[in-house]
Amino acid sequence: MTSIAADFDPFTLFEDPHPILRRARAEEPVFQDEHTGYWVVTRYDKIKEILSDPETFSAENVLEPIMPLDPEVPRILAEGKFGAKPFIVNVDGDAHLERKRIFASVLHPRKVASLEPRIRELARRMLAECPADEAFDFVDRYARDFPALVIFDILGFPEHDVPAIKSWAEARMELLFGRLTPERQRDQAHGMVKFWRYIEDHIESQLDAPGDHFVGDLVRLHVSGEEDVSLNDIACYCFAFLFAGHETTSAQIANLVRDMLTQREAWEAVVADPALAPAAAEESLRMNTATFNWRRRTTAPVDIDGHQLPAGANLFLVYGSANRDPDVFVDPDRFDIGREGQPRHLGLGYGSHFCIGAALARLELKVTLEELTSSMPDLRLADDRELTWVQNVSFCGPRSLWLERRSRIPAESLSFDEEPETRRR
Repeated sequence: MTSIAADFDPFTLFEDPHPILRRARAEEPVFQDEHTGYWVVTRYDKIKEILSDPETFSAENVLEPIMPLDPEVPRILAEGKFGAKPFIVNVDGDAHLERKRIFASVLHPRKVASLEPRIRELARRMLAECPADEAFDFVDRYARDFPALVIFDILGFPEHDVPAIKSWAEARMELLFGRLTPERQRDQAHGMVKFWRYIEDHIESQLDAPGDHFVGDLVRLHVSGEEDVSLNDIACYCFAFLFAGHETTSAQIANLVRDMLTQREAWEAVVADPALAPAAAEESLRMNTATFNWRRRTTAPVDIDGHQLPAGANLFLVYGSANRDPDVFVDPDRFDIGREGQPRHLGLGYGSHFCIGAALARLELKVTLEELTSSMPDLRLADDRELTWVQNVSFCGPRSLWLERRSRIPAESLSFDEEPETRRR
């Protein structure tokens, strides 16, 4: 058997991650990735310990390109006046806390809860447009755009710009987290410049008459001087929100629906009792989290599980492995919406960098599952549809998820009593 390091490829990991991660937890829970030079940490307790110590393990590398950039990329960004700077997710200490404080004002749980009627109406409208008499791609019809439309409503962006924003957000994900050819890197750098200019233009349009939304609120703070918020700060807030606020949630919605339809008993339980939807969403966040693999950098020499790492060493913290650690979670490969008394999963992070949009993400997952089980209780996975994944090191979600209504399937072909799938294929 080859070594774990030799078998581990972070760029193709999501095609079938759990066999290699199971081996790693048991045989070599910390090892160095041969492709990127990052140190891979796979056990729950060690990852939680690292996340609890931001002074020793900095978030500064979270948004650094994972692979060397083509020399033309910095020129493209500079000529395009791309002005994003380290902000919230990739800064530590007081700077992180201050920026998070302002950002949290729009995502406070009580304020998020007040958005539920609008979010639910959007979900119903989008699901009503899904075909009833033929298979459909749930990612294309719903999961890809639904979180983006929610974010657009919060930020005050026009709904018709969703396709462009999704394209530019994907450019950012591929450039920072993917393994691209030099030509593809240059193309995606141009996408990031367009993304930034779009945000700046939107902020500019708010200066004379700020709207009743997050960007308008920040512009009013800027104009009044009540808070030290520059126009560049506002653009950085939007740049962060437009990416983190919908890319990961899109992937998690697809993961949740796939989990539920694979574990038919869980789906039927929520059909019968919609109050189980939040527990089902939480179990999907544990079992198949969209933010699968996150990053940190050491600020001082440190020992991790017997490995002596210098200052400046880069780490992969594999949340998707920690969430299935058998030393922490009972029967971790089983999807169990009745799971009680378990430690908190790491699907939304931990510590000072715990996901600031957790309440919004949980609400979108809950509403989606409630509305889907109510409007399409006979839904099932379409046969013979191969799943594909975006090649990147961090975010796990299918590019497409084909579904169909049970009512259009011949009764003799139906069978929901198979053993639950416990591996991601």
